Amino acid sequence: MCAAVASRQPLNWPKAAHATPYENHCVLASKKLQAKKDRQVKHRLMESIEKRAAARQSFKQGCAVEEVKSQPQFLQHFQRAIDEGLLQSEAGIYHFLTDIGSALVGGKQHRQLSNTSKCFYLRLLSVGGQMVHQWVSDFLLGPALSTTKKGRQAFDYPLGIGWDERFLAVIHMLVEAWGLLNAPCIISEDGTSLQHRLDVVSVREDIHIFGLNGGSIKVCSVEELIQAQGERGLATTLYVYTLVPLVAGAPHFPLYALTHDNSNGTFSGQQVLQEWQRLWQVVRACGLQLVGHSADGDARIRQLTQTVCINAPNSPDAHYCLRLAHPLIQLVLPQVDPGNPVSIFIASDWMHIIWRLRQRFLNAALTLELGGMPIVPSRLFGDQGRALGLNAADTDAKNKQSLDGAIKIFDLRRQKPSGKCEEVPLTDQSSTRRVYLVHPEDRAGYMFLEFGHRYLRTFMMEERDMDAVLHDCAFCITFVGIWRRDVLARPGVDLRKGFLTRETATDVLTSCQTLVLAVMLFREHYPHVKMVPSRLSSRFSEYVFSHLRSATKTSDLVNASQYCYIIKSHLLVQLMEAWGVDIPQMKATRSKAHGPDRIDKTWSKCDPGYYPSDEGFGQALDAGAWECIDMLCLPLDNEALGNGQPQSLWQMLLPALPALNLVNRTPATLHLLLKKLPLLSDPQVENDLWKKTFPAWSPGPVTTATSSNSANHAEDARQQQPADAREGVEGGPPEDIDEEALDDEMPRPAFASSDQWGRVPEGAWQVMDNFEDSDMADGHLDLEATSQLQKLQQQLKGLMASASHGGHLEDEMDDMQAAGEDSTISARHAAIMRQIRQKIRQINAQISIQSRDRDRRFHGPKPREYDQAARDDDDTISANLDHERSVKRTAKQAEIPSAPQPRKMPSSQAGSSRIDRDQHLGNRTARSLASWITNNPEAGWDLFQQAFLERNPGSRQNN
Repeated sequence: MCAAVASRQPLNWPKAAHATPYENHCVLASKKLQAKKDRQVKHRLMESIEKRAAARQSFKQGCAVEEVKSQPQFLQHFQRAIDEGLLQSEAGIYHFLTDIGSALVGGKQHRQLSNTSKCFYLRLLSVGGQMVHQWVSDFLLGPALSTTKKGRQAFDYPLGIGWDERFLAVIHMLVEAWGLLNAPCIISEDGTSLQHRLDVVSVREDIHIFGLNGGSIKVCSVEELIQAQGERGLATTLYVYTLVPLVAGAPHFPLYALTHDNSNGTFSGQQVLQEWQRLWQVVRACGLQLVGHSADGDARIRQLTQTVCINAPNSPDAHYCLRLAHPLIQLVLPQVDPGNPVSIFIASDWMHIIWRLRQRFLNAALTLELGGMPIVPSRLFGDQGRALGLNAADTDAKNKQSLDGAIKIFDLRRQKPSGKCEEVPLTDQSSTRRVYLVHPEDRAGYMFLEFGHRYLRTFMMEERDMDAVLHDCAFCITFVGIWRRDVLARPGVDLRKGFLTRETATDVLTSCQTLVLAVMLFREHYPHVKMVPSRLSSRFSEYVFSHLRSATKTSDLVNASQYCYIIKSHLLVQLMEAWGVDIPQMKATRSKAHGPDRIDKTWSKCDPGYYPSDEGFGQALDAGAWECIDMLCLPLDNEALGNGQPQSLWQMLLPALPALNLVNRTPATLHLLLKKLPLLSDPQVENDLWKKTFPAWSPGPVTTATSSNSANHAEDARQQQPADAREGVEGGPPEDIDEEALDDEMPRPAFASSDQWGRVPEGAWQVMDNFEDSDMADGHLDLEATSQLQKLQQQLKGLMASASHGGHLEDEMDDMQAAGEDSTISARHAAIMRQIRQKIRQINAQISIQSRDRDRRFHGPKPREYDQAARDDDDTISANLDHERSVKRTAKQAEIPSAPQPRKMPSSQAGSSRIDRDQHLGNRTARSLASWITNNPEAGWDLFQQAFLERNPGSRQNN
């Protein structure tokens, strides 16, 4: 048909010699008609071809559907997910399933794992342990335990607690991988309880001891261990420094940790300042933008904050400070480095502060007062509280760390599913402030809730205007100052009961003033970076502690030796996440992005008017102070209060405040009132600390909290410290450290000075190249190799057998001699390790007994508790009991009277006698004491008589 159509020729009409116009018109009409017919034929032909193609496609799809239905169900689901593109957003699952499939088809031997599987099993080993890793790996055809450890060992991270420049090199590499080198950062610091024990870790030929004050040390003998224990003492607290970029969604990086016993000798304000000075020097020298610190309400850091950042206009170094001329701002930000114009601020953790505000409000034993009116939480309980969306946990005063409860009480709520906080309008029926506002007798309670609401939204609500943030800071500072002046001037009111605690009030004032100055610092030095107030917190160190506790299976306390391995795996996972490995975070929501996508892309793209001008700062602060005064001036209901009562809460405060013209509102009249408010009290500024904070201070040798290899080296480090700090942290300078983290380490980047800081070596980015699955055919590696001595014997037999052939026998013997020396060193190292482990077991046993005795002296003995402790401490209790029964049976058969047993004395009388007996018998347990008396009846009877006469002096004459 197509050929016919194509070969069809138009009709040849006869033409006259001289055609008429009519004839020409007929010829043209016939040509148009013929073309139209040709087009119709072509359209019908194309429709027929398309129908045949559709029929063939339908037939193929039908066959494919029948073929898919015949496949297993899981294959049908994955085929459908691939066809619909569902796996494009789940790249991690795709790579993980690919690894499982490759193991099913080709086995696990010599396969190349994807980065997703590597990251998954690294995190599993860190959090779950070796047993969980092996169980999951066997079930999902994953890598062997040795393969995962090999990949972790390839990551260059030193083993130890204390300062080491290699820690900073690793963090620099991570920050660069995340693209945050130009982002301002703070150091978040906090401490947690540490297991009261010693641990030993052997790496190659080094022996590391964990659990002492100042960090881990290296020893070479038992004598050095005993000497170090006597000089340093046992640590009870792990103190972690964490680098936190001030960017929304950015990760936090554990920098390094110290150990101390929370005493002034090992953790004083002077030592905290020394650590800060070290960080100011080395962190900024490597290119990181350090702008401040954040810590919880520790008394040492609170005093040091006021000492370093107090307003001192008479100081000769005052011109180096970043200050704001306003009566509400008493702090300054010092410039600690002459070569770096960026100042340093010290922020109190707002999360701990809001916890304390909530707990103080809910504490029924201490009633707060404002203007003579009580501040009570009675309207948040019962049916009225449930109508507001509050539950029992939200209003439980004993629950001191309930952020969700504080969010509900102070009129914020979380959006779903993002989790961001938004403000509850005052007109909403679920508003707690509204409940107190409509009752005039609870106007003081409304003001407290308004104060907590503004303080919390200042730090938790995102994407707020900086003018609004400054406005709320001024409101909170003014309210605390007016409240404190009222309580101080009102007779019969105890400041400790009617007002916030001194520490909480100080932290509220310093956190708000620091935030105002931090906004000014960002405007001056980082005008293109968005300010994120919620990041000014030490909660990131708490996140590190939570990760450590989850990885510690045998105790709810953190172990010092496990810290290094857990943090190393954590940082390695962060590095792989920066590379784009798609793996969920621990305790992350489903809607939260992973990897670099979770960082705010607009963190460095601020509008030109994002930060206010100098005049805008003063206007925002004045507006916040006036708003606080206006809320205090809100009229009360006279019918509820009775005739003759004050018209507003402000009139109740007038006896404690100077007269203020509320009509003529000028900055001068407002500042006159604000200057008389009791805000931050001037501390006793120490001249030495002040001088060391400013550029006039010449940097000297900085005390380090690292290990030393000899007693002389430790003594030299002690001489470099100030006299009042030599009782604390021991150690030497970081350049004297000679330790290696693990086997198969990569070359260390040498960053000795600021000039040598640069890009991380390319080899550091190939950390996971050695992370290959080297499983054998049976599924595991043969890790039990023969000893060095057996290898030498085999080599000797082979050489002696081939000696007749000549060759290089002397060279081979020299190599054997060197290998023999290495074998001797290994044997000596193993012997020293056995001795040290035995000594540490004895020390830990003594620590356990002393802790049990101390608890018994303070809390008294409990039924069965002493027996359980004795069973735990005495490893030979079963043998002692069997021996005791055997002696009794033999004595009964021989009719020999057994030795009299001491009577059971009351707990109030038996404390010191039990301690004396334990010391005399080598700290034996109660059951061991009974067995010893049975085996030594005469000595036991004498000991019993001596103890009885000490407790009963009057019976000595009758004896």
